[in-house]
Amino acid sequence: ERKAALDKTLRDALSKINGLYCPGTQLQSRDSRTVTRQWLQDLDRFPTHSVLRTPHTEFSEMGLVEIARGCRRGCRFCLAGYTFRPPRQRSVENILAQAGKLLKDGERLGLVSAAVSDYTDIDRLVAGLRALDARISVSSLRVDSVTEPLVQALAQSGTRTLTIAPEAGSERLRKVINKQQTEDDILRCVDLARRFGLGQLKLYFMLGLPTENEADVKALVDLALACAGRFDRKVAVSITPFVPKAHTPYQRMAQTPAKVVARRLSYVERELRRKGIAVKSESPAWAEIQGTLARGDHRLAEALLVAGRVTPASWRRSLRDSGLSLQELLRERPANEILPWGFVDSGLQRCRPDDLDPTARAQSADR
Repeated sequence: ERKAALDKTLRDALSKINGLYCPGTQLQSRDSRTVTRQWLQDLDRFPTHSVLRTPHTEFSEMGLVEIARGCRRGCRFCLAGYTFRPPRQRSVENILAQAGKLLKDGERLGLVSAAVSDYTDIDRLVAGLRALDARISVSSLRVDSVTEPLVQALAQSGTRTLTIAPEAGSERLRKVINKQQTEDDILRCVDLARRFGLGQLKLYFMLGLPTENEADVKALVDLALACAGRFDRKVAVSITPFVPKAHTPYQRMAQTPAKVVARRLSYVERELRRKGIAVKSESPAWAEIQGTLARGDHRLAEALLVAGRVTPASWRRSLRDSGLSLQELLRERPANEILPWGFVDSGLQRCRPDDLDPTARAQSADR
């Protein structure tokens, strides 16, 4: 009884800390039923970089430094673009100071943010890092903000692959998901990769996006072929099935059935591979598992406990044994349905109606 009383006292105390969710306590203690996200306004106050290196980690030979948080783009499928607003960035001087410490243990430096090329002073930053003899690496880039000095610095650093993410093949569908980049933007980036001698171009796309149709899927193939036609080295395409995420404008949308995605994926793989383009894809069946975890509620705990070694078949069985189903978890959520994650306040005001209605957005894009 004494232990139970202490546990309750501790949980009640923890529940009063802003930003902390403590199940089973009265959230009303803060005059609200919500848990409010906490965020750091001045990133320079807290330098964020690698503090430990081992030979067994993914980036074992590279020091990582965070240059920014959040993203100003608002792509409708992106969790980070909505839950980490407002976008903030560190000063060039702060990043260079952190880089100087990391470079004592090696010359490779990875820049971390939601969109590295969106850093507002990226050219001055990479010039400063190269002056420190840093070999720079980045994740995927936004094609409409990629600069010549950035690509040149990457090439001089020994980077062999330039990765960009058009996400959708047609400009219509890119507008629907608020990926505001044109085919000309994409091809300009491809030309930069060729000019500075990079050895591989990697393109990321999604299948099963809201309002996607067969014409959009064909446009994906056509865009990949157009890129390959301008890049005389290796081109690789990575395909990921779209999974709606909580706290995004698509949080209520039904996930495109795996059979539909698989059929479209088969077409893309066939058309690209016959032209010598390597295609790597994620399984639509595994994407359905991701979808259940992305938008499930506390009832998934029981399914996880009994799942054992997860496969698509065993996961469906675990859901069934727990009184759940893929159909229930991947379905469309009506506007009046209370969402399991609704008590978390990310600081973002409710999305506009046309954000939540992809059909309206598609019609707007067509106009």
